[in-house]
Amino acid sequence: MRIKQVLSAALRDCALTITNDSAKHAKHKENPGGEETHLIIRVISTHFQGMSRIARHRYIHSLLAAEFHTGLHAITLILLAPEEKVLALKEPHN
Repeated sequence: MRIKQVLSAALRDCALTITNDSAKHAKHKENPGGEETHLIIRVISTHFQGMSRIARHRYIHSLLAAEFHTGLHAITLILLAPEEKVLALKEPHN
């Protein structure tokens, strides 16, 4: 998957998980079709230390800008610094 290569190259120390969520959106009017149009991307990286949530999202969107022109339609981002991973596991999910 090209997206994994792009993210891994930019965030060399990261733990990266990409889940294809496209099947859930196959019949949506806005779905452009294709196999990998909707993704859930989870990244844990020291690169995110000291960055705000919006700065993290902007950074990932800038890395994947070309992908949005070649079929990617939507991404859900979960972007954490290593110390936040522990906190995220302890917090109850709403």
